[in-house]
Amino acid sequence: MSDKPFKTLEEQIEILKQRNLKFKNSENAKYVLMNNSYYGLINRYKELFSISTQNAEGDFEDDFQGNYFEDLLSIYDFDKNLSSLLYKYFSMIETTLKTSCSYYISLYIGEMQTNYLNKNNYSWGYIVEHGKMKGRPSREVTIDHLEKCIKKSGDPSIEYYKKEHNNVPPWISIPALSLGTIYELYRICPKEAKSDISSVFMKPKIQDISAQKNLFIKSLKFIHIYRNRVAHGQRIVNHCVEEKNVLPKYEFKLFSKNKKTHMLVKDGRSDSIIGLFLSVTLLLSSRSLVQSQFIDELESIFVTLKKRNYKAYDLMCRKYMIPKNICSLLRNV
Repeated sequence: MSDKPFKTLEEQIEILKQRNLKFKNSENAKYVLMNNSYYGLINRYKELFSISTQNAEGDFEDDFQGNYFEDLLSIYDFDKNLSSLLYKYFSMIETTLKTSCSYYISLYIGEMQTNYLNKNNYSWGYIVEHGKMKGRPSREVTIDHLEKCIKKSGDPSIEYYKKEHNNVPPWISIPALSLGTIYELYRICPKEAKSDISSVFMKPKIQDISAQKNLFIKSLKFIHIYRNRVAHGQRIVNHCVEEKNVLPKYEFKLFSKNKKTHMLVKDGRSDSIIGLFLSVTLLLSSRSLVQSQFIDELESIFVTLKKRNYKAYDLMCRKYMIPKNICSLLRNV
């Protein structure tokens, strides 16, 4: 017999009540649980509102300490609204990345497949450490992905160019790639192309072009990581990236001259959604109107949570080290 047997909605609510979670409206809670999974709502966000206690049998259980189901729901809704907003701007950044990579690969390597599919025109990359491609240079894996896309994608534009022109140029093939493959393609591009692509996104430029490229690639990695989470409906607000992917402090301080913003990369903040907000802001810095729109819409989501449930808003900001003036700081990056 399963140690996690099926529970009716009524049983789920009763279990939560036994764990000291209160309900303002139990009937509405049943409606919410029917439309949003118990695991996705309760287990993903309980860390803000519960502690772990040991029962008489020696097992550990959650104690929600008299908090309300509606508290969890407010954070859940905040996270979903945040995901929708981020997806919108991730898509803009991804489109610009594909367009700029296509342009500068055509410029520096060439528009013919014989040129831009030639692995020797790219840097070696690194050795892949995991998965089916373990042990192979990333250059080989990335160009193989690009070749496979041209051969088997079925994209109408690619098929047209194959049939009518006997060549699929970068501005046709590269937009069909996934964000992950585009990210890897950028990493192996010639240094001149990498510099120019990063400059498409980041204004003003950092005089140290190596620092600019490093800040750009780290910001892009943040987008890649969280874009996958958004696409799969995973939690955003309490996710952290690995230490190797945090935004670099030195390079960020070179870019942002406002010293007040430097706190955002201190004390472990930049491995979480703070790093993500910074990454989006940085990658939109050459598009000031779009950048302002992103920050305004982000602020609106925070304000909505603050007005709806100040306790949940306050707990979230303290738990995840989100400054309550985060949007003001982003405007000064």
